[in-house]
Amino acid sequence: MNISRGQITRAFVALAALACAVFVFTARATSQDASAPPKPKLVLTWKPTVPGCDDKFLDGIENKSQSTTQAFVIINLFPDLGKLAVHIFVENPEKSKVRLEVIPEDVHVFKLSNKGIVELQRTNATKIAKSLERRQRVAAGLSGFSAGMNQTTATATSSDGTKTTVTIPNTQAQTDAINRAHENISEAQTTGYKAIAEELKRNTLEPGQTAMGRLFFPSQKSGEDLLIQIDLGAVRYEFPFRLPKK
Repeated sequence: MNISRGQITRAFVALAALACAVFVFTARATSQDASAPPKPKLVLTWKPTVPGCDDKFLDGIENKSQSTTQAFVIINLFPDLGKLAVHIFVENPEKSKVRLEVIPEDVHVFKLSNKGIVELQRTNATKIAKSLERRQRVAAGLSGFSAGMNQTTATATSSDGTKTTVTIPNTQAQTDAINRAHENISEAQTTGYKAIAEELKRNTLEPGQTAMGRLFFPSQKSGEDLLIQIDLGAVRYEFPFRLPKK
């Protein structure tokens, strides 16, 4: 078989292009791996028989904790604002010699069932606050419309002494509805501000410092098995929970 010089040249060009593409792909993959956060080197799972693990009920809410030389962590769960609120407390021990980074994105909640493991997606507190206020404003509009149709009767007397029963708008009912709507909107705003203020924020803890806050996840049925994970430095802390049945 005769191969022309042009065919040989095109073959070399194609091989060179392929080699270049492989090099670029490998470089990108290496760059992405280098920029990715390091995975925890140690996983500590809460167990009642393990030293440093504790379980207490306060006001009917189960609090699970793990205490190590790297961190002291307390987790509890409770329904709040139509969501599952995960309350987290972290302390960097005074004897620690390093800073401890608390990052909300490093907290994960998984639902465990015979169908498999599903991660629950976190809901931002600001989104919850906006939803609360929006619902109350819609309710206020409907309440105002209903009150506007509210009427009452009154007796009118003409100049000749004739009395007539007439229907007039119930202004008192309208005023009461407007006042209630303003109160409900104000209460929703206050609740929203509190949810935002109490949401777990990113913190850098020096030895002896603490951080605490809530994170919100989709509401779950009673009896569900959940696993809470929080990465602190090179350690992953795991807390299994079973939501109490009503």
